[in-house]
Amino acid sequence: MRILYIGDRARGVFIEEVCKSNANDGWVFDFIEASGHLKTYEPELLSKLAGYNYVVYDTEPYIDDAEDLAAIIESIYKANAVTPIVMVNTINPTNTMVKACLNRGIKSFINLGVGSVSDLKEQLVKNISNYYEANGREEVNQVKETIEEEKVNISRFTSIAVVGTEHRIGTTTQAIQIVKFLTSQGFRACYVEINDNKYTNRYLSQESKDQLSYVEKLKLMVGGEVEDSERGYLRTDGVDMFYKQDKLADLFKEDYDYLVYDYGMYRSAGFNKTAFLKDDIKLICSCANVIEFDGAIEIATNPSYNSAKLICSFSAQKDREDVKEIFAEYNADNRLYFTDYTPDPYVLTNITLYKELLKTEAEEPTPEEPEKKKWKFFKR
Repeated sequence: MRILYIGDRARGVFIEEVCKSNANDGWVFDFIEASGHLKTYEPELLSKLAGYNYVVYDTEPYIDDAEDLAAIIESIYKANAVTPIVMVNTINPTNTMVKACLNRGIKSFINLGVGSVSDLKEQLVKNISNYYEANGREEVNQVKETIEEEKVNISRFTSIAVVGTEHRIGTTTQAIQIVKFLTSQGFRACYVEINDNKYTNRYLSQESKDQLSYVEKLKLMVGGEVEDSERGYLRTDGVDMFYKQDKLADLFKEDYDYLVYDYGMYRSAGFNKTAFLKDDIKLICSCANVIEFDGAIEIATNPSYNSAKLICSFSAQKDREDVKEIFAEYNADNRLYFTDYTPDPYVLTNITLYKELLKTEAEEPTPEEPEKKKWKFFKR
């Protein structure tokens, strides 16, 4: 039995002790001291794991988020079939690391938050002996039940996630365009603001909050056909918009075919990557100019986002073939789409693009004519 441990050496002492106590039976322990980004150690792991039976990952020393860690652990397992065991500080339905692993078929855990050193050793042995596989594990089963409940709640509609590589990259515009497209095809769709983007409110006499979200500012400045502050709902230019994140559970009960989530910018502190990756259709807005192009390549090569389609904004027609060639070097050109110039997000610009992007088919709607918006303040 050969076990490789990667992480903080002190936290893995109990693994070494188990191997030493079973040395006569051929148990061997080795370790890699690690911190920072797990992906940095991927080449070393892949070269070292040959001949090992298990690799134990300490998830605490890394600055990677849960989804990135789980994606790398899964990738390493697929490359060499060495069974992963994941060390976590707790196992409960809110632990994103446990959820991310279970969603990728990684199901062996050591819970550091329960019991003594002898309990940790027992968990290790039970994982290796397949005890949990045969008898189940209550705390892991509770997490699995939560995952299934979440799937049931969202199974009635299709969720579309939109996020940008930078601020002001056209993310909100694309989310609104998608809602306009879906409603033009006869579907019930809504825009859901689920980001931490804030804008200065210079009209404190009308609204006391000094920072407003996009929809809150739209509600204040332009208004809509229907407004419901209690629900966090605004209907403007034919688009249903929801902006109160604490009311999302109520939104699941609405009779929509599609929920289009605007996640803002993926590097922002408020970005919920776990939620984004669970959505049915994932779209990433980027740009091909020299300042923002690095961000586009960074996310295109991130294994967590392999299933996401890439929307390139503000790209001149003459440059698009060159952009495709660059993305082809990273095997991402087949996921790349280009948007048209969209000065008004509430006027649908490219029906063909969104049919291809979302794989929907319906009758061609009558093209919309732009209507000049009236500022709410000027109507008073």
